[in-house]
Amino acid sequence: MLTMKEKRSTCEIIAQNVCRSRQLTGIVRGLMVSLTTLCHIDVEPSVRDYGMVSYAPGTRFLAVFMTLSLACLSACLTNPSSPPAQEPTTITLSTYRIVFTAVNDHVLIDTTVLDQDGGVLTNATVHWRSADKNVARVSDRGVVTAAGNGTTQIYVTSGDARAIAIVSVEQTVDSIEILPSSITLTHPGETDQFTAVVYDSNTRIIPGAAVVWSSSHPEIVTVDATGLVTAVSTGTARVTASSGNLSAHATIHVDIGLQSRRSLHHYLHQ
Repeated sequence: MLTMKEKRSTCEIIAQNVCRSRQLTGIVRGLMVSLTTLCHIDVEPSVRDYGMVSYAPGTRFLAVFMTLSLACLSACLTNPSSPPAQEPTTITLSTYRIVFTAVNDHVLIDTTVLDQDGGVLTNATVHWRSADKNVARVSDRGVVTAAGNGTTQIYVTSGDARAIAIVSVEQTVDSIEILPSSITLTHPGETDQFTAVVYDSNTRIIPGAAVVWSSSHPEIVTVDATGLVTAVSTGTARVTASSGNLSAHATIHVDIGLQSRRSLHHYLHQ
């Protein structure tokens, strides 16, 4: 038979070891049974007159200690250490390189944010920023829009996680227009100016686009590198403006005697 001191010491050791070690549920449950058995030995209440309950000398401590010990064990079971918070550590992008061929074209970049364990964070907040908004803009949803020729970076962040996408805008010629569409010259050496306007696929002007000019009949009219035409002799010629693989045409009429006839007509009808 264990003495009161031995019972108390045994209960203390069991409770302390379980709370320190935080073992598996099955092991702790077994220790709780052992503790309950030990602490209930010889703890028998007696009923006095008037329904009052009393304990044999020394047993009250064991009853109280058993309650406290079981509370400790319950805390060990129901309050395990909280797992570390999920933090964004990696961002993957659906594309890391975008090349636009027309201003106002746009692309959506999809993101996947991973935590420190490689798990997907579906509700992670993602921030977007363009290094040069004159080249490309980006919305809060990751829609990148071409703004002008050049190259820039799109920075994507979530917590401490970082990713970068490179964006280039290189407008490609889709159509050419010559203004005006026709010119008439009336005497040798007279000049006039054609202008070529080059567009991308979204009908946005391509600034500084290279244009090559030519005349179908240089003996009638000549054209220089800027589109300036000069009358040589009477006739009709076609002026061509080329950029890339595309071309546009305009017509020029040279009538050397036209001005003289106009002057005579004006004189006769005064």
